[in-house]
Amino acid sequence: RAIARLNLGLACASHVLVRVERFRARHFSELERKAMQVDWRTWLRDDVPFAVRAAARQSRLHHTGGVVARVAGAIATSIGHRPDVEGEPVTVLVRMVDDICTLSIDTSGRPLHERGWRLETAKAPLREDLAAALIRASGWSAATPFVDPTCGSGTIAIEAARLARRIAPGRDRSFAAERLVPLADGLVETVRAEFVAGELPRASAPIHASDRDAGAVAISSRNAERAGVGADLVVEHASLSAASGLRLT
Repeated sequence: RAIARLNLGLACASHVLVRVERFRARHFSELERKAMQVDWRTWLRDDVPFAVRAAARQSRLHHTGGVVARVAGAIATSIGHRPDVEGEPVTVLVRMVDDICTLSIDTSGRPLHERGWRLETAKAPLREDLAAALIRASGWSAATPFVDPTCGSGTIAIEAARLARRIAPGRDRSFAAERLVPLADGLVETVRAEFVAGELPRASAPIHASDRDAGAVAISSRNAERAGVGADLVVEHASLSAASGLRLT
């Protein structure tokens, strides 16, 4: 449940990793032997592809290609993986630092800032997680008006509206966790439904977005509709000095 709630509910994180094991490894044979001892079947399915990525610093095992090959071989042997399976892989991360190997599974898959609604962008787009972080850093309360007079593709205003509506950041996307053994029985969908049940029908205060670029305004409106907050935003084509939303502040 924690994995599902974190992936669905975190607004500013990039990935949710589960640390599976940590051990010292100074030789490839030691790495392979200890990786084989991990109970990979607890997490990985034989009918779901997996990929291994590695990083190394200040370790005898500094050749990341060799690290990837040993760990991938250990996993495949452990779970009896079928090489012909297709689909989006689950990623296993190997980090070697000072001869200490940390094995983790990426339960998110695509970065969490990819919420699923921003299919169009204007110039110099801002990522959704950075927009969410800016809103939180500003100290804004959802009970007060929100104004973005240079909205671009609307990311900040849309994130504010979803926050005001208590819409889970990851409500509209899927996760690698859904292809892992502990969550393959529909637990993510169960937790998703719990988040949806807690949503508010409307934002409690006005949310205005405007831009002097007509194309950006059109993109903002379409993104807001896809994000499920089209009715919560007033999107206006106006220069900074003429934005009507500024009169709310």
